[in-house]
Amino acid sequence: MEAHHQTLRSANALRVFEVAARSANFTLAAAELHVTPVAVSRMVSRLEDTLGIRLFTRSRLGVQLTEEGAVLHSAVSAGFAQMETALREIIRRRADRSTVTLSLSSGFISHWLMPRYARFQEAAPHINLRFEVISGVLRGDVDDVDLGLRLHDPARKWQSWAFFPEVVLPVCSPDYLHRMGAIDEPAGVRQHTLIHLTTTTMRWEEYGSRAGIDCRRPGHALGFSDSALVLQAALLGQGIALGWVSAVSGALREGLLVPAASSRPIRTGMEYRLVARPGSLREEVRRVLDWLVSEMQEDIATITRQYPVFLDI
Repeated sequence: MEAHHQTLRSANALRVFEVAARSANFTLAAAELHVTPVAVSRMVSRLEDTLGIRLFTRSRLGVQLTEEGAVLHSAVSAGFAQMETALREIIRRRADRSTVTLSLSSGFISHWLMPRYARFQEAAPHINLRFEVISGVLRGDVDDVDLGLRLHDPARKWQSWAFFPEVVLPVCSPDYLHRMGAIDEPAGVRQHTLIHLTTTTMRWEEYGSRAGIDCRRPGHALGFSDSALVLQAALLGQGIALGWVSAVSGALREGLLVPAASSRPIRTGMEYRLVARPGSLREEVRRVLDWLVSEMQEDIATITRQYPVFLDI
């Protein structure tokens, strides 16, 4: 047993065996390894002696794997392939330290982050961003990303930083509001098109119940499984969408979307936080984190001045 452990720790012997088995020729193996054919033959013979089995049959025509040799070659080839993959990933990560990977909703990326991406590039010109996109509710692990935006979950052992409370309000384009009026006007919901997100933390019925508006029988309805498309439909004047302020603050700030009700937004009691797996943050990740928080704080200050309904958030 001890001899086997010593053999398995001899990566050089296994490497010579793998090349010899793949080449089916000791001379070709020697050329690949930059040694002599005699050195290859000796290394293979020592490995065979240690294991007490023949790995090759030898003849004037060359060498051929035995049944035991084929079994070992399959395992050794897979092992070296896995090691090569791991080494490439390590090298990629070290060379790619300037890239920060973010796990965010499609709506947040499309309608909050991308419109101000040029500002991010000015603030952090040497940092690249990569996105893992979530189309619906912000849930799931962040083990494979640098930062994620998630609803606060005390049970999770994440590092986390306050970003924005979960605040929901109906939003529409200024043109739609001018044509159709607010959702809480006397004419009621039946004249409006309500735009739905199919997987969400709050549906129109719940919003209406909490806001004192009967949203059960709209004039028309549109439904999407992707939050970015919900907001895009609202921006195009196709109806009224429920907007999570953490995603629509930029559009509200620029006047591309406006509140579609005179009532105050609904604060659910939940909170969105930027989260990361435990451990120290790279400087690049810290810079992205600080920039996101700063931009959101600036949005909050601006929309509070623009829209009195936000004074209580």
